[in-house]
Amino acid sequence: MPEARSRERFRMEPAAKSAVPPVVGSARLQGFRRDRPGGGVVFAESTPNVLCINPVPEEFAMTARFAASLLVLAGLHAMPLAPAQDLLPDYSKLQLKGNGMSEDSVALALQAAARLLGREADYESVTCALGNPFSPALMLGETCSAHWQVEGALSTQGLPLAARHLGLKIERLPLPEFTGDTGKDEDLVMYRRACAPILNQALADGAVLLNEGGWDVRSGKRFIHWGMAGIITGAEAKAGTITGAHLWGVRDHPRKWPAAVWQVTRGDAPQPLARLGADVLRQAVARIRGKGGYARSKEMAYGLAAVDAWADRMVQTVGFCEPCYKPGKQSSLGDAEDNSRRVLKSSRVVAAYLDQLSKDAAPAARADLGAARDCYRRIIELLQPVMRGPKDGRYGAILGDLAKQRAHADAAIRPIRKQLTIAAEAMARAGTVGQP
Repeated sequence: MPEARSRERFRMEPAAKSAVPPVVGSARLQGFRRDRPGGGVVFAESTPNVLCINPVPEEFAMTARFAASLLVLAGLHAMPLAPAQDLLPDYSKLQLKGNGMSEDSVALALQAAARLLGREADYESVTCALGNPFSPALMLGETCSAHWQVEGALSTQGLPLAARHLGLKIERLPLPEFTGDTGKDEDLVMYRRACAPILNQALADGAVLLNEGGWDVRSGKRFIHWGMAGIITGAEAKAGTITGAHLWGVRDHPRKWPAAVWQVTRGDAPQPLARLGADVLRQAVARIRGKGGYARSKEMAYGLAAVDAWADRMVQTVGFCEPCYKPGKQSSLGDAEDNSRRVLKSSRVVAAYLDQLSKDAAPAARADLGAARDCYRRIIELLQPVMRGPKDGRYGAILGDLAKQRAHADAAIRPIRKQLTIAAEAMARAGTVGQP
């Protein structure tokens, strides 16, 4: 659980310095006027929980902005200018729901963010642009292996390429560095208070805020996964609260722990994924081979290194998940199934993508793309028996017996390494061939 993790895991970039102080207050998205006839610019003087809205004719827009800046410099703490109605996301239309255990939560959250900004894309295209389904990634610091592949922090390296595909601009929002104790509520409240003005200003500027995780795990009697990506919808500086939409269908859930935040705004025109094929392939190869931003660290492992760690855990740990396993009970069954199911579903997405890409690619690249596709089809074949085969070959009959676990690792998990190695070689060759 997050309380047990090291402080270093939550260290963040210092907030960027600005000549204009961030807004201090408790304004939420619902407090900003969106219905200003005539296209007038709207600005407001800040009073706790009160917005004094003043319309300004369009021809005096620059004067209004200048006046607002003078109020800030004079210490009156003007609210940031609210964008016009057609530029502000309509959060009543926010749709964010999915299975973050078997699906890419960053892709789901980014897809929802794009829709709020008027960009449409399917989940499969977004996750492929991010590069996440091409190989597993593990958060090795998690003691419970069910959560190895779940956390949003594993899946944001491909945001620049996904931004090009969606026609978005995505930047990490500079937040204060957390130096407190994640086990002390008072430290967490102080940190959220420090973040709230920055988050509110970004929201007021019309950005959609993609959040990597840090959610409170409790929502009534229901468990809410802390590490899945979501979208921040509000912050209260006085109360020290940050809330947002979690993809398990909770729309106003508190974020408790520190996590990275990405501000998403409209950018250049979207680019078809087929046109970005070479870049998608190069990113996939880097992830499989653990290069660049995918290099293995103490906390994270990608691609081949992740497969090795997965197989080693299956071979060395009775029940696969030590804190969950109880002899005589199938208590760790879900942990093993979660990992296989994630790779199985991801491989289906990649096989379909490569199949389509091979049809649109230059003739010189088609054979390699077909070979890579077949590798992912083979991975599907390797994992299906343990998920859908006869009961004596499923995890319920395997876990708890190290000899059977080793046999499973040798027959189904370690061969994935070979298939990914071959796929990476084929995609690397295909990525050097130009578009038809």
